[in-house]
Amino acid sequence: TAARGLPQAGGDPRQLQTRLLSQPLEPDAAVSLALINSPELSRNLASLGFAAAEVYDAARLSNPVLGAARLSSDDPAAIRPQLSLGLAFNFTELLFLPARSRLANDRFETAKLEVADQTLRLAHEVEVAWYQLAAAEQAAALQLGQQARQGRLIEQAVAAR
Repeated sequence: TAARGLPQAGGDPRQLQTRLLSQPLEPDAAVSLALINSPELSRNLASLGFAAAEVYDAARLSNPVLGAARLSSDDPAAIRPQLSLGLAFNFTELLFLPARSRLANDRFETAKLEVADQTLRLAHEVEVAWYQLAAAEQAAALQLGQQARQGRLIEQAVAAR
C-alpha cells in the first residue's frame, strides 16, 4: 500500500475516512474507503485472527495432571502414612503435535491467501468502477461541450440571416 500512496494500517479508520472524503476522490482513496468499509473483508480478517490463534493453540500441549494421595491407617502400629504421587501426561498429543501444527499452519496460510485475494479483487473492482465513472463523466462533459458549440453555431446562423 505504501508503494501506491495508500495509507498504512494502524490508524483510526474513521479519521482516515473523514480525511479521504474531504478531498476529491482519487482511485487510491476510493480503494482505501472500500477496504475500510467492507464488512466481508472485516469478517475474513477476523477469521485470519482465529486461524492465527489456532496455530498457537496447535503448538501447545495440555498441562500434565499431577495427583497426590496420602494413605494412613487407623492402626497405631503403622509408623508413617504412605504417600503416593502421580503424573499423567497425554502422549497422543505429543505424537500428533507435528501433524496438528502443520494442519493449523496450512489453514492459516490458506486464510492469509484468501484475505489477500479478496483484498486485491475488491481493490481491482473499485479501481475499474472509478475509471469507468471518470470516463463516463468525461464523455458527458464532452457531449455537453459539443451541444453548447452546436447551440452557439445555430445562434450564429440564425443571427446571420
